[in-house]
Amino acid sequence: MSVRYPHLELALNIEGNGCWSAEGQRREISSESGSAQLVYFNDIRIRAEHRKNKRILHAELRMDARLWRPLFLELECSDGAVLFLLRRFDRSQASGSCATAAELPVRWLGQAAFSRDILLQTLAQPPSLLALSRKISLNDYKLKIGFKEVFEMTVFEFVRRQRLEKAWVLLENGSLNVSQAASLVGYNNFSHFAALFKKTYGVNPSNYARDVAKT
Repeated sequence: MSVRYPHLELALNIEGNGCWSAEGQRREISSESGSAQLVYFNDIRIRAEHRKNKRILHAELRMDARLWRPLFLELECSDGAVLFLLRRFDRSQASGSCATAAELPVRWLGQAAFSRDILLQTLAQPPSLLALSRKISLNDYKLKIGFKEVFEMTVFEFVRRQRLEKAWVLLENGSLNVSQAASLVGYNNFSHFAALFKKTYGVNPSNYARDVAKT
C-alpha cells in the first residue's frame, strides 16, 4: 500500500493478529486483537501482513491531517514520518459499532494535548501529576503512562525541556540576566538551573548570556 497524501489513520484491530511496517523504518508494529492505533502517514509505503487462514476483523478511519496538526506540534511530523498512539480496548466495546471503539484513542489523545497545554501555561509553577490528572479528568497512572506514549517523554521531562528552551530564548533576546531568566521559568536554585542548562546545551548560561551581549 502506498500513501501519498498527509492524513491520520485510526486503525482498529477488533479480531485477529497481524503486523505492519513503514518503508525506511526498521520498527515492525504488532497489531493485536483489541488494539487501536493512531498513525500519521504522508508519502510513504506501508507493508501489512496477517496470519494465513486466520480470521481478521479490521477497520480503518482516515482523517485529513490538517484538522489534527496542532496536536502534533511537539512531535514534529514530517513527510514520511509515522507516529504511533497504541491503545487497548475491550472488544465488547466494538461489538456493536466501530465508532464506539474509535472514540477511545481519539478522546484520549485530546486529553493528552489538553495536559500539554496546561503545562505550557504553568511552566513556572506546574501542577503535580495528581493535580494535572484531575484537571483533565484522567487517572494519574494513565496520564503518566499515556503522556510518555504520545510525547516520548515523562511529564517531568517535558516541563524541564520547555523551561530550558524558554530560558534559552529569554537569554538570546538579551532582555533578562541569567538569574531573572531562571526565576521566570521556575528555577529558584541558580546552581541547579546552570547545571541543567549546561548539560542540555553544552554551555554555561552566564557564558551564553555574555556571548549574546557581545553580538
